[in-house]
Amino acid sequence: MIHFLLILSILFNFVAFLSIYLLFLRQNRLIHKEEKQQKDLIEFEETFTSYLLEMKEDNAVFLQQFEQLQNEQLQTKPKERVISDDKINGNKEIPSSIMRASRSLAANRYHTPQIPKRSKETGVLQGIKEETIEEKVTRLCREGMSIADIAKSLGKGQTEIELMLKFHKKEE
Repeated sequence: MIHFLLILSILFNFVAFLSIYLLFLRQNRLIHKEEKQQKDLIEFEETFTSYLLEMKEDNAVFLQQFEQLQNEQLQTKPKERVISDDKINGNKEIPSSIMRASRSLAANRYHTPQIPKRSKETGVLQGIKEETIEEKVTRLCREGMSIADIAKSLGKGQTEIELMLKFHKKEE
Protein backbone atom coordinates (compact mmCIF):
# COMPACT_ATOMS: atom_id res chain seq x y z
CA MET A 1 0.00 0.00 0.00
CA ILE A 2 2.91 2.34 0.76
CA HIS A 3 4.32 1.68 -2.71
CA PHE A 4 1.01 2.62 -4.25
CA LEU A 5 0.85 5.88 -2.27
CA LEU A 6 4.47 6.66 -3.14
CA ILE A 7 3.83 6.16 -6.86
CA LEU A 8 0.64 8.21 -6.58
CA SER A 9 2.55 11.01 -4.82
CA ILE A 10 5.29 11.01 -7.51
CA LEU A 11 2.62 11.09 -10.23
CA PHE A 12 0.87 14.07 -8.60
CA ASN A 13 4.19 15.88 -8.24
CA PHE A 14 4.95 15.25 -11.91
CA VAL A 15 1.51 16.63 -12.94
CA ALA A 16 2.00 19.64 -10.68
CA PHE A 17 5.43 20.42 -12.17
CA LEU A 18 4.04 19.97 -15.69
CA SER A 19 1.13 22.36 -15.03
CA ILE A 20 3.50 24.92 -13.44
CA TYR A 21 5.75 24.71 -16.52
CA LEU A 22 2.76 25.20 -18.90
CA LEU A 23 1.56 28.23 -16.91
CA PHE A 24 5.08 29.66 -17.00
CA LEU A 25 5.19 29.27 -20.81
CA ARG A 26 1.78 30.98 -21.20
CA GLN A 27 2.84 33.84 -18.96
CA ASN A 28 6.04 34.34 -20.96
CA ARG A 29 4.07 34.28 -24.22
CA LEU A 30 1.71 36.94 -22.85
CA ILE A 31 4.60 39.11 -21.70
CA HIS A 32 6.23 38.84 -25.16
CA LYS A 33 2.96 39.80 -26.85
CA GLU A 34 2.59 42.84 -24.59
CA GLU A 35 6.17 43.91 -25.36
CA LYS A 36 5.55 43.47 -29.09
CA GLN A 37 2.32 45.44 -28.86
CA GLN A 38 4.12 48.22 -27.00
CA LYS A 39 6.83 48.35 -29.69
CA ASP A 40 4.16 48.46 -32.42
CA LEU A 41 2.37 51.26 -30.60
CA ILE A 42 5.57 53.30 -30.33
CA GLU A 43 6.33 52.68 -34.01
CA PHE A 44 2.81 53.77 -34.97
CA GLU A 45 3.11 56.94 -32.87
CA GLU A 46 6.46 57.78 -34.48
CA THR A 47 5.04 57.22 -37.97
CA PHE A 48 1.97 59.31 -37.25
CA THR A 49 4.05 62.08 -35.68
CA SER A 50 6.35 62.22 -38.69
CA TYR A 51 3.30 62.36 -40.97
CA LEU A 52 1.83 65.24 -38.97
CA LEU A 53 5.13 67.11 -39.03
CA GLU A 54 5.33 66.64 -42.78
CA MET A 55 1.79 67.99 -43.14
CA LYS A 56 2.68 70.95 -40.92
CA GLU A 57 5.70 71.75 -43.07
CA ASP A 58 3.60 71.47 -46.25
CA ASN A 59 1.00 73.80 -44.76
CA ALA A 60 3.66 76.32 -43.81
CA VAL A 61 5.05 76.26 -47.36
CA PHE A 62 1.53 76.61 -48.77
CA LEU A 63 0.72 79.56 -46.51
CA GLN A 64 3.97 81.25 -47.45
CA GLN A 65 3.23 80.80 -51.16
CA PHE A 66 -0.33 82.03 -50.64
CA GLU A 67 0.87 85.16 -48.83
CA GLN A 68 3.40 85.83 -51.59
CA LEU A 69 0.66 85.48 -54.20
CA GLN A 70 -1.60 87.84 -52.27
CA ASN A 71 1.19 90.38 -51.91
CA GLU A 72 1.90 90.18 -55.64
CA GLN A 73 -1.79 90.68 -56.44
CA LEU A 74 -2.01 93.65 -54.06
CA GLN A 75 1.03 95.24 -55.66
CA THR A 76 -0.28 94.78 -59.21
CA LYS A 77 -3.85 96.00 -58.47
CA PRO A 78 -4.55 99.68 -58.18
CA LYS A 79 -5.64 100.80 -54.74
CA GLU A 80 -9.39 100.58 -54.11
CA ARG A 81 -11.30 103.57 -53.00
CA VAL A 82 -12.15 103.18 -49.31
CA ILE A 83 -15.47 104.41 -47.95
CA SER A 84 -15.80 105.48 -44.34
CA ASP A 85 -19.25 105.19 -42.85
CA ASP A 86 -19.21 106.49 -39.26
CA LYS A 87 -22.90 105.93 -38.57
CA ILE A 88 -23.16 102.27 -39.53
CA ASN A 89 -19.74 100.80 -38.87
CA GLY A 90 -18.43 102.88 -36.00
CA ASN A 91 -15.46 104.59 -37.69
CA LYS A 92 -14.45 101.47 -39.68
CA GLU A 93 -13.31 101.91 -43.25
CA ILE A 94 -14.83 99.57 -45.84
CA PRO A 95 -13.52 99.04 -49.41
CA SER A 96 -15.91 100.25 -52.09
CA SER A 97 -16.15 96.79 -53.69
CA ILE A 98 -17.53 95.36 -50.44
CA MET A 99 -20.04 98.22 -50.16
CA ARG A 100 -21.22 97.60 -53.74
CA ALA A 101 -21.53 93.87 -53.13
CA SER A 102 -23.50 94.35 -49.92
CA ARG A 103 -25.83 96.86 -51.59
CA SER A 104 -26.52 94.52 -54.52
CA LEU A 105 -27.07 91.61 -52.12
CA ALA A 106 -29.53 93.67 -50.09
CA ALA A 107 -31.33 94.76 -53.25
CA ASN A 108 -31.65 91.17 -54.43
CA ARG A 109 -33.02 90.06 -51.06
CA TYR A 110 -35.87 92.55 -51.13
CA HIS A 111 -36.94 92.40 -54.76
CA THR A 112 -40.66 92.07 -55.44
CA PRO A 113 -41.73 88.79 -56.98
CA GLN A 114 -43.31 88.86 -60.41
CA ILE A 115 -47.03 88.17 -60.46
CA PRO A 116 -47.82 85.34 -62.85
CA LYS A 117 -50.25 86.15 -65.69
CA ARG A 118 -52.72 83.81 -67.31
CA SER A 119 -52.51 83.28 -71.01
CA LYS A 120 -55.78 84.24 -72.76
CA GLU A 121 -55.54 81.36 -75.22
CA THR A 122 -54.51 78.44 -72.99
CA GLY A 123 -55.48 79.69 -69.55
CA VAL A 124 -52.09 78.52 -68.20
CA LEU A 125 -50.13 80.69 -65.79
CA GLN A 126 -47.09 82.27 -67.39
CA GLY A 127 -44.05 83.76 -65.73
CA ILE A 128 -43.89 81.20 -62.90
CA LYS A 129 -40.31 80.33 -62.21
CA GLU A 130 -39.81 76.72 -61.15
CA GLU A 131 -38.48 76.36 -57.62
CA THR A 132 -34.94 75.20 -57.11
CA ILE A 133 -34.33 72.18 -54.92
CA GLU A 134 -33.06 74.40 -52.11
CA GLU A 135 -36.24 76.50 -52.25
CA LYS A 136 -38.39 73.35 -52.21
CA VAL A 137 -36.49 71.99 -49.22
CA THR A 138 -36.84 75.20 -47.21
CA ARG A 139 -40.52 75.55 -48.12
CA LEU A 140 -41.29 71.95 -47.12
CA CYS A 141 -39.36 72.40 -43.88
CA ARG A 142 -41.35 75.55 -43.08
CA GLU A 143 -44.53 73.58 -43.77
CA GLY A 144 -43.50 71.20 -41.02
CA MET A 145 -42.37 68.11 -42.95
CA SER A 146 -39.67 65.97 -41.41
CA ILE A 147 -36.28 65.57 -43.09
CA ALA A 148 -37.05 61.96 -43.99
CA ASP A 149 -40.34 62.97 -45.66
CA ILE A 150 -38.66 65.79 -47.57
CA ALA A 151 -35.94 63.42 -48.76
CA LYS A 152 -38.52 60.88 -49.94
CA SER A 153 -40.66 63.44 -51.74
CA LEU A 154 -37.68 64.98 -53.57
CA GLY A 155 -35.81 61.72 -54.15
CA LYS A 156 -32.71 62.91 -52.32
CA GLY A 157 -30.73 61.59 -49.37
CA GLN A 158 -31.47 62.69 -45.81
CA THR A 159 -27.91 63.92 -45.32
CA GLU A 160 -28.16 66.07 -48.43
CA ILE A 161 -31.42 67.61 -47.15
CA GLU A 162 -29.86 68.27 -43.73
CA LEU A 163 -26.89 70.01 -45.35
CA MET A 164 -29.16 72.16 -47.51
CA LEU A 165 -31.11 73.25 -44.43
CA LYS A 166 -27.91 74.00 -42.50
CA PHE A 167 -26.52 76.10 -45.36
CA HIS A 168 -29.82 77.92 -45.69
CA LYS A 169 -29.84 78.74 -41.97
CA LYS A 170 -26.28 80.09 -42.23
CA GLU A 171 -27.29 82.34 -45.12
CA GLU A 172 -30.11 83.85 -43.09
